[in-house]
Amino acid sequence: MTNASKTLAAIFIVLFLLTAAIKWSSGPEASEVFRSQLVSVDTSQVTRIVIAPPSGGPLTLEKDQQQWRISSHASEQSHPADASRVSGAISRLNDMNVTAVATRDPEKFTRYRVDSTGIKVSLYNGEELLSSIYVGAPQSGGQQSFNNYVRLDREDAVYAVDGLLESTFGREFEEWREKTVWEVDRSNISQLSFSYPADSSFVIDRAEGERQKNWVSGSDTLSYSSVSPILRHLSSLRASGFVDSLARDAFGSEKYAVRLTLTGGAQHQLRLRESEADTTIYLAASPDFPYIFSLNKEQWDEDVLKSRSELLNDDQ
Repeated sequence: MTNASKTLAAIFIVLFLLTAAIKWSSGPEASEVFRSQLVSVDTSQVTRIVIAPPSGGPLTLEKDQQQWRISSHASEQSHPADASRVSGAISRLNDMNVTAVATRDPEKFTRYRVDSTGIKVSLYNGEELLSSIYVGAPQSGGQQSFNNYVRLDREDAVYAVDGLLESTFGREFEEWREKTVWEVDRSNISQLSFSYPADSSFVIDRAEGERQKNWVSGSDTLSYSSVSPILRHLSSLRASGFVDSLARDAFGSEKYAVRLTLTGGAQHQLRLRESEADTTIYLAASPDFPYIFSLNKEQWDEDVLKSRSELLNDDQ
C-alpha cells in the first residue's frame, strides 16, 4: 500500500470514528442511557405519595405530623402506614439504576405497561408535584435477576432499570399499613405471664443474676430452646392482618392472655380468641394497638401458646 493510500485510509478511519462519536453523543437514546438519575427527591420533602394502579383506584400515603398514614378511594378512613416501607419506596425511586432505553415510541407504551396499564407513582410536597413516574412491566434478566420498565410522566423514553419495582409499588392496601404492635429489646423482658383456660395459667421469669438464657417457672428451670421462640414473637409483635369489621370494644372474652413485663416494670398485654369465620387465625387485641388484628393460629400454637410442662428442661 502506497503512502497516499495509507493516508487516505487513515483519514477515512478518523472521519468514521468522528461521525460515530458525534452520532452517539448527540443521539437522544444514547444520552438517555447514561442519564444518571431519573428521580431525585429529598425524602424529607415528600409529604404525599399517590399510587395509581391500572385498576382498583389509587392509594394515598400522606405524612401527618411526622406520621405516615394510608387511605384508599374505597374508604374515607385513613390508617397508620409502615414508615419504613414508605421511606424504602422513595429510596427505590431515587436509587434506580438505568440499564438501557427500551423505546421512545409512544405506540409501544402499552407493550411495556408504562401508560394507564401500569402503576403511576406521584410524589408531592404539599400540592407541589416533585416527580411522577410509571412503573411498568417486569423483565427477567436471567440468573435470578429482574429489571423493570419505567417512564417519567410527560416523557417518551422508556427505561429498563435494575430491580423489581413492581413488587414495591404493586402492594395491596393492607400491605402498606403499620403492623408493628410493639417492639422491645428481648434482653429487657423479665417476666411473661400466660393466662389459659381451666386454671392452666403460669408465669415464667428470667433468672436474676444469671445469664440471659436462663428462665425459670417457680423452682423449675426451663428449656431455652422452648422459651426462645416465645421471646422472638413477643419482643417484636407484628399483626398478620387486620379485622376492621370488629371494633376493639366488641372484642369479647379472650381465650388466652399474655402479659409481658420489662425490666423497670413497663408492661404490654395481648388478648387472643379464636375466629368463628376463619379457623386459621387468632383474633388479637392490645392496648398498644388501635385495631383488632389477626395472628397465624398454627404458628402461635406451635411457638408461643405452650403449656408449662412443654417448657421444662428434659431432665426435669
